[in-house]
Amino acid sequence: MVHSFDAQHPTGYELADMTKILDGYHQFLDKWGFRQAFPTDSSLFQAIGYRTYFFWQRIVEQTRMDNANDGLAISGWESTTIDNHSGLVDNHRFFKGDPKVIAEACQPEVLVIQPRHVIVAKGGTNLVDVFLINEVNRTGPQTLKLTAKTRTVQQPLQPRSPLRPKAAMFTASFSLKPSKFPLPMWPAC
Repeated sequence: MVHSFDAQHPTGYELADMTKILDGYHQFLDKWGFRQAFPTDSSLFQAIGYRTYFFWQRIVEQTRMDNANDGLAISGWESTTIDNHSGLVDNHRFFKGDPKVIAEACQPEVLVIQPRHVIVAKGGTNLVDVFLINEVNRTGPQTLKLTAKTRTVQQPLQPRSPLRPKAAMFTASFSLKPSKFPLPMWPAC
């Protein structure tokens, strides 16, 4: 927000507050060693904006898959300097992320993949559900080939039932067995 002030708009009611908040972000990034991941304040804000938009992408997909709603209201813009974290645009109506992330969930045909569990015990299994939001009238028998991959391993996933899209949507579950498919180990944060 501080960067949105320029020669034509050199001041505003939130400039002093936003300058202090931005300074706090700089101190946080430097104190905790996050500059390598976020060299600028904008890179941090864009990453946060992406995650917000990704959240809404998943909500739009899920709402469309449930097919039980006539509409969906997404949090719009901010209106105060104190609450500047929930909307899709900031006080100046600038996008906080790339709107294409949400637009992807609004396409007439969307393939959505959802694991049933985000965390799986070592050696455990997980089911991965695949949904097709189908507003292009895809019908009849279909073939869908999915492969789970890491840098070193590939595992084809087999559907548990035949894929037969209906007019609006079809669902298929695939079994993912981590014992055959080693998951990468991530360092603790």
